[in-house]
Amino acid sequence: MEPALARLSDAVHLLNAQSLGRPLGRRETDMLIELLLRRGDWKLTSKDFGGALQDAQRVLDIDERVAEAHRLRRRRIVAAGYKEEATKEYKRAIELDTGNSDAISGLVSVIEESNLPEALEHLESKRKFADYCRRTMRISRNCRIASQA
Repeated sequence: MEPALARLSDAVHLLNAQSLGRPLGRRETDMLIELLLRRGDWKLTSKDFGGALQDAQRVLDIDERVAEAHRLRRRRIVAAGYKEEATKEYKRAIELDTGNSDAISGLVSVIEESNLPEALEHLESKRKFADYCRRTMRISRNCRIASQA
């Protein structure tokens, strides 16, 4: 185990509610989530898929709305070759963060192998979202210019 991974693990263990003898506060919980996600990424990079999945699941047990934990889970699932489960994780991540272009691209790459029309539909939704963002930025810029005049 590399020193950085060992330090992350030590930090995670410091935020164990049982050893602290009390529930974690909000900031401590947020810190624990961040540490688990970092450690999970590290484990995934070093091909410890089981460890990465455990860290992602621990984050989801704390807060199932953390899109990054779904990203970590789906990367592990894709690496293991479970396309149907990966598709569900990509879709869940997109529900949580509709602008998550990594999730949209990943979903398209998983789907295009088996269902090209559905992949094209998701690419079209990504294009529409990008167009919406550009229009919103243009309107905002025009409002600022008008207010300065």
